[in-house]
Amino acid sequence: METDTTIDQALDAFMQDQRRRLSESTMRNYEDVVSLLRDSLNGYAYESLDKADAKRFDKAYQAGDEEVFCNLFGPEHILDHLGEFLGYFMVRRVMGSQELLRSSGTVTKKLVAWLYEHGYVSDDEREIAIERATEAARDLPRAERLASLLYDQSRATPNFDSGALGKGDLVEDYLMIERIEPAALYFGGGISPLGVSEQASKLAEVGWGGSISRSHGSREPGSSSRSATSTRCSDLDRFPCRRDNRAGRRTPSSRMLTLQSTGSLVVYH
Repeated sequence: METDTTIDQALDAFMQDQRRRLSESTMRNYEDVVSLLRDSLNGYAYESLDKADAKRFDKAYQAGDEEVFCNLFGPEHILDHLGEFLGYFMVRRVMGSQELLRSSGTVTKKLVAWLYEHGYVSDDEREIAIERATEAARDLPRAERLASLLYDQSRATPNFDSGALGKGDLVEDYLMIERIEPAALYFGGGISPLGVSEQASKLAEVGWGGSISRSHGSREPGSSSRSATSTRCSDLDRFPCRRDNRAGRRTPSSRMLTLQSTGSLVVYH
C-alpha cells in the first residue's frame, strides 16, 4: 500500500504513540530496537528494490544521504525487510543482550500492528509479519545463549594454527544443524558430531546454521589429521547468509570461534 509518508516519518509517529503509554524503561528498549531497524533498513533493504527504485536509491546515496532508504521510501517496505532484520541483522550484526533480543520481537510485533491500524499494510502482510516477530522473540535469545555457551567452552581449549594448514585444507561454507543429540551437534557438509554441553544441545534447533570454516589439516606437526570448523559466535541463525557488499558500511565486531569435531573448541581473536 503506497503512501506519501516515508519510513522515517512513520517510525517517528509510531514512537510518539508509544511514548504516551509506555514506561521510561520500556521506552528505552523500543528506542534501541527502532534505531537498529533504521540502521538495518538503510544498510541492507536496498538489496530487494526493483530496478527503478534501486536507481533512485543509488542517486541519493551517491549524493551523500547515508539514510536514504528511510528518507526516500514508504513504510510498506518495512515488512519486506523484517525477516532479514530479525534473522540476520539482530543475530549477526548486533552484540545484543538477551533483553534486547527478546525486545526486538516484541517491538516489531507492535510496529506491525501499528502499521496495519494506520493502513500501511494489508491483513495478510500483518499476519505473516506478526508470526515472524513472535518466532524471533522466542528464538533469538536462545540462539544468543547457545552462542555464548559455545564461546565460553572455547576459551578453555588451545589455539588452532590455521597457518599450518595446506592449500585447500580450509574450506569456508554456510552449514545448517541437521541433527541434535544430547551433548552433540551434527552440521551438514559431512561434519562429524561436535561435542558440546547438554545445555547447549538443548538450546539448539535443527535448521539453525552459521558461516563455517572447515579444516582438514593437522593441528601440530606430527599430529593426526583432525577435522575442525569455525564460526562467529553471532552467526547462529535460521536464515541464509547475505554478503556485505557495500563498501564502508559500519558493522559491529563479533567474536570468532572454532568448533572442533573432537569436542574441543578453539578461540580465534
